[in-house]
Amino acid sequence: MSKKISSFFISNNIIKEEDKEVYEYSLELLLSTVLNFAAVIIIAIFTRKILEATLFVLGFVPLRAMAGGYHADTHFRCFLILIFTYSVFLLTVFFIPVKFILATTAVLVLISISLIFILSPMEDSNKPLSEEETKKFRRKSRIGILVYSLIVLGLSLLFKNKIFGFSLAFGIFSVSFSLFASVIKNAIKKVLMRKALK
Repeated sequence: MSKKISSFFISNNIIKEEDKEVYEYSLELLLSTVLNFAAVIIIAIFTRKILEATLFVLGFVPLRAMAGGYHADTHFRCFLILIFTYSVFLLTVFFIPVKFILATTAVLVLISISLIFILSPMEDSNKPLSEEETKKFRRKSRIGILVYSLIVLGLSLLFKNKIFGFSLAFGIFSVSFSLFASVIKNAIKKVLMRKALK
């Protein structure tokens, strides 16, 4: 789709031929993001969990941008991972007993704080970070997780429906788990590379 759109722009003199690859890549990222969000919105509407979905996304997206995390090898795998994660979240929302919501929320927040303080930021092989960027994103992600934790606490105390705080907590937990998954992926890559060299 991104290639076709770029070719259309070139044929209509909207962009230059030499800028084609840049636009293809940018459109690829844009389309991937739009399709991911569209899928989440459709599922949220279908399951009537729009507010919960919004809190989950608000917890996930900004913190993910600061902390980094697992990167799938293709956009389709990224899409599948997002849908799987979001489905696990929804199933938990539907089936978690009310008496366990607060305790589970607290556990998710504590795990998230720990993992983000220890592992963030997690750079990707496609986007390495300089020492200065690493320090900046580490500081931002640590401040971010603490602010999120206070918001989760506020939602849990102010609203009778404790699922709102849980939804935000699950979003930030997904980011912290993504960091952990990235560590495992990188470790496996190193082992495979060592075996290949032998």
